[in-house]
Amino acid sequence: MAGSPGRRILRAGLAVVAGLPILACGVTLSLKPAPLPTETPTIAPLPTCTPAANPLPGEGWTEYTLAKDGLVLALPASWRQVDLDNPPSGVFRAQVAREPGLAAAVADMDPETRFFAFDLSPESVASDVLANLSIVHRHLGAPASLAEFGSSNAREVARMAALVAPPLQESLQLPAGLALRLRYQIALEGTSQDRRLALTQLLLVHGQEGYVVTLATAPAQAAHYATLFDEISNLLRWLDE
Repeated sequence: MAGSPGRRILRAGLAVVAGLPILACGVTLSLKPAPLPTETPTIAPLPTCTPAANPLPGEGWTEYTLAKDGLVLALPASWRQVDLDNPPSGVFRAQVAREPGLAAAVADMDPETRFFAFDLSPESVASDVLANLSIVHRHLGAPASLAEFGSSNAREVARMAALVAPPLQESLQLPAGLALRLRYQIALEGTSQDRRLALTQLLLVHGQEGYVVTLATAPAQAAHYATLFDEISNLLRWLDE
């Protein structure tokens, strides 16, 4: 996809968080080509990061603590957490001038998005989609089983008009407990070409709370990120366990 890394940050990334029924926003962003400034945003980790206390897969990995939820995750050095209320200002202002709907998309971002990060590695930046990871919280109201939470979300995914093929599902045991993993691809709406996103989602239940961890990337990069996402998944844990 033509455009600067900043363009992919604001458009492809927000499309993932705002456009999936599982995130309950229903926002779709246009991907029409538009001239952009040459500014490349620098995204620094937010001050909520916690230094890693447990052994991590490689040098430079950073551990992040979602204090409100008691969930801990870790990402490689090339990943940067993003404050969705304050995206890179220069690129964002330029894009809003060309696509007024972008500001509304940010305003409609799922308020239960607990975490969002982009991979700024050379492979990700060179790809059509800047790889990104999000964590969305769902209050279940009462203790629920993973099977119930997983079935509800799987049905939502299956009803997506943009779904390319039925999602692949499997259960796996993680430090954060039993999880359900979904893998599928969706077609990006409003594009002039046959463009897709490859999505891997982990569904977790902790007491009365449900969590959806989503990794989005270009289909051509899916195999590369499958191994990395396995590493990230195996580092998810709860502070109280």
